[in-house]
Amino acid sequence: MDSTLAISDIEITVLDYESTGALHGYPDEPWQIGMVSLKGGRVDTGSMFESLLQVDINRPFNPHAPGRHGVLRDKISEAQTPQELWPQVKQR
Repeated sequence: MDSTLAISDIEITVLDYESTGALHGYPDEPWQIGMVSLKGGRVDTGSMFESLLQVDINRPFNPHAPGRHGVLRDKISEAQTPQELWPQVKQR
């Protein structure tokens, strides 16, 4: 029995996130999440999702962490927590 699947038969969801980066004394925390589904080897643009994730305004970011966290700090501090956002993520 051949257990291989053609890419056209597969649907996957790709998850990406940005994080604060590691700093001594602080855990690495996600501050942004993005998701998209691939169906039949193509991006399903209707499935795109992105959101900021709450990080305390006083929590330092690693200066080498990528992303626009510097200009988004106020919005990041007011965003939903991962636990609050989970129902939306789980639906996808």
